[in-house]
Amino acid sequence: MNRFDTLSLGMIDDVGQIVCVGVPEEGLSHEFERFIAEFRVGNFILFKRNTRSGPHALKALIGEIRGLLRKLKMPPPLICVDQEGGRVSRLGPPHWPKLPSFSSIGRADAPKDEIERVAAECAHMLTEVGINVNLAPCLDLAEDSANEVMKERCFSDDPNKVKELGNAYIRALQRQGILAVAKHFPGIGSVDLDPHTCTSKACANLERQQEALLPFYGAVEAGVFGVMTSHVLVPCYDPEEIATFSEKIVKMLREGLGFEGILFTDDLFMGAVRANYGLGAAGARALAAGHDILLYCHDLLETENALTQLIKLVEEDDTLKRCVARSSRRIRGEKRRIHRSN
Repeated sequence: MNRFDTLSLGMIDDVGQIVCVGVPEEGLSHEFERFIAEFRVGNFILFKRNTRSGPHALKALIGEIRGLLRKLKMPPPLICVDQEGGRVSRLGPPHWPKLPSFSSIGRADAPKDEIERVAAECAHMLTEVGINVNLAPCLDLAEDSANEVMKERCFSDDPNKVKELGNAYIRALQRQGILAVAKHFPGIGSVDLDPHTCTSKACANLERQQEALLPFYGAVEAGVFGVMTSHVLVPCYDPEEIATFSEKIVKMLREGLGFEGILFTDDLFMGAVRANYGLGAAGARALAAGHDILLYCHDLLETENALTQLIKLVEEDDTLKRCVARSSRRIRGEKRRIHRSN
């Protein structure tokens, strides 16, 4: 008996649409096929572990995933990747060209021309293999005091320059059919520690933190597909909850900036979450705060356990059921729009 036999298929379908999971290998294993079918998983994220054999193998893997979802009569997937450039590049040498970091683009003599060139090159790389979502650009402001993890990922310390370059990048990507996701709202350039390993906070004062919103206003104006928060405490806006769990911060994005697109969590496997919360419970809290897509990027067994727990929590809570239904509708609507435009 399937563990979800007592639940409606519609509910499982909805939960499957609001998660994005890491693909374990370079091929589509029987175990991962079973997992996709059982949990009706609708979105996927790729890492270097999936790209080592080059474009042909990666395109074949993505084709297998798309084919399986068609067979399961599910909507087409969002296939996501972090392809920022610099050290955060999942597609790179020897099979793909090395893209410059955002910080080096910001220092270029003609940075807007350079960002449009790089975005076009990136879009070509991703389109060639079937990826349709780039979890970029970083719109955080560069801060001298920031943790090293952010240094080369930021265009500049000038919010107007970050807005200009971010807009140009988003428009260039999306013009060529790659959906952009601006990160990390509400701006974590001043983060003191690395949220990949532990809980951290944005240390900017209120005035500087408000300046950090300007690039995100620009992203919304540019029609950005998605926005991603981070597992960082931003005391200026919410002294108690990290952005992932903060209704105040999500409300600021939705109502203050007028963002109507897809809101992503950062990877829930990161240390800032795992050190303090169960993976399923963390997903439920992020949904309750207003996120649409939960990222579970790594261990398949732990992801399966997390989704089992998440489904149980949703089944027992009418508020969470409404959150899942809301986000699933939003995601399905975007997928229909994408399909029509293609």
